Amino acid sequence: MHGCTTGRRSETLGPAFLVALAFLLLLPAAASAAPFRACLIEGLAGFDCTRVSVPLDRSGKVSGRISLQVARTSRGQAGAASNEVIFAFAGGPGQGGSSVAENFRSDFFQVLRGRDLIVFDTRGTGYSGVLNCPGLERRREQSYRDAVADCAARLGQRRAFYSTRDTVEDIEAVRRRIGRDRITLYGVSYGTKVATAYALKYPERVQRLVLDSVVEPEGQNVFDLDTFAAMPRVLREVCRDECKGVTGDLPGDVAALVDRMGEELRGPFVGPDGKTRTVGITPRLLYSQIREGDLTPFLRAIYPGAVHAAVNGDPAPLLRLEHRFDALNEDPPPPEPESPNDEAVRSLSSTLQTATICEEAPLPWERTATPDERLAQAHAAVEAIPDSAFEPFNRATAFAFDNNSVLEQCVRWPTSPVEPALASGPLPDVPVLVLEGDEDLRTPVEVGRRMAARFPRAQFVRVPKTGHSVLGRGAPCANTVLRRFFSGQAVGRPCRNAEQPVKVRPVDPASLVDMTPAPGTPGIRGRTLAAVVLTLEDFEREHQFLDTGEGNTRGGGLRGGRFFTRRGVDRLARFSYVPGVEVSGPVGAAGARAGTLTVSGPAASAGTLKLRRDGLLSGRLDGKRVNVRVPKPVLPFGTG
Repeated sequence: MHGCTTGRRSETLGPAFLVALAFLLLLPAAASAAPFRACLIEGLAGFDCTRVSVPLDRSGKVSGRISLQVARTSRGQAGAASNEVIFAFAGGPGQGGSSVAENFRSDFFQVLRGRDLIVFDTRGTGYSGVLNCPGLERRREQSYRDAVADCAARLGQRRAFYSTRDTVEDIEAVRRRIGRDRITLYGVSYGTKVATAYALKYPERVQRLVLDSVVEPEGQNVFDLDTFAAMPRVLREVCRDECKGVTGDLPGDVAALVDRMGEELRGPFVGPDGKTRTVGITPRLLYSQIREGDLTPFLRAIYPGAVHAAVNGDPAPLLRLEHRFDALNEDPPPPEPESPNDEAVRSLSSTLQTATICEEAPLPWERTATPDERLAQAHAAVEAIPDSAFEPFNRATAFAFDNNSVLEQCVRWPTSPVEPALASGPLPDVPVLVLEGDEDLRTPVEVGRRMAARFPRAQFVRVPKTGHSVLGRGAPCANTVLRRFFSGQAVGRPCRNAEQPVKVRPVDPASLVDMTPAPGTPGIRGRTLAAVVLTLEDFEREHQFLDTGEGNTRGGGLRGGRFFTRRGVDRLARFSYVPGVEVSGPVGAAGARAGTLTVSGPAASAGTLKLRRDGLLSGRLDGKRVNVRVPKPVLPFGTG
């Protein structure tokens, strides 16, 4: 609180003035705007920064304060007579705002003229007292449940004050500190829960809302019932106009595969040493792959064909999808963070995520129950749900205890006896924009539509062929929607014809006889030549997936063999993508592919081929000249 002196003795002042002065001294200390200065934090170039100190526990029972890192930018002079200020909140919970501030500025750049953008690290993230229990951040050496219990003990009573309710009060403190009467709030994923929770508590302070990939204020069901309900629709959307020649019924394929898997499907996987071993995949892991596809486009490109192949008895593509990164995990682990402010933890604090979710999620047990009692109560809760609610998966998929499960995350986390409940409304009668991607499984369209219906003036936009975090995908139509919304127009349907930036890949060939011969080369030689082309394309994809940037990329072939980097040159060693066709030899450096390749294998026409930098592949197979053009790699990476 800033002091105030009058230059005169108080006893000479009249009673009315003294009453007024007493009233002013009781007001919150937010009347003056916070002093912003150029940010010195990496990633915040072009932002001004300040800090706002808030109590850890506003009831005063637990002492301590948190210094919030707050950043501001605009297209003009930040804070100079801007008519609106946009507060932007990231997901998680646990993602630091500073780590994505530049992304937020890019997303909103077109509407920032005349507006300020405020990005701050919410309590326990980024540069706002980041929480870091190494056992939760690294998830090694001890069981996850033990790591959770150890972290809770380490945090002590502090652990109860990192809820959404606490963040709402922090937002209000920042709003007052920067001297704004009303604010616009943008949230993505968990950030939408933060934005909506603030609107419930302080509706009169909200100018408008943008909610991208909605988490409802009540939180997400711990058994993922919204995700399971949306799964058949999303699988059909993934395949809409994309799965010709791959599958005619992706939801049916998933259901059939889950039935066939039982507890686990096992089969061959080729490691980076070129050796084949037997590995497995469970329904839970398959579910995680498909769900992860709404954030990772290449998974949406690959899993339809891999699932269909597994249904037809060829599990190798699906097992490779699950295990291709195993070798990276077998490498010596990185050292523990030198300090609690490790940069990776600043970007995303798993500790904060655990503290928030376990304190406020709608968990299927009593808050004061013991771990054993919690397990029993959770089991009873899932058993009460109809089987049909989990299709095309099953109850065991939902009731899984792994490091990605909220149940596993929270079963040993001691919560406070009283839930940190949010305000109950009503929601403000202000302009609201709700954005959802049609292929989003973690926050499905159906959830966003429910949330939009709770506001008097919400416009709802669903974007085809798009996953989680619509604005973050950079779709031009989403930019149009944002521009219209901030200009007060009806947003319309500019996204209705959005195209898929990542194409679903064909089913991997299970034999050479499945191959169509290369143009101009009939018979087995033509099939072999076509197989070599596909093998080189597969190598490029795997190289892209597995490249660590350290110059020692290595990986296994789908059917056998391996590739590796030696002295800056990538080499194939009996690398096999099509059964019975092996390719060996140097293929040059990334971006400058050229080399002499040997073709062998029990099903192949043997020979030697030269790959030129312009993509021409020529030489002899079975003693006869052949040539074909290798297309530039079309990698299943994208933004959708």
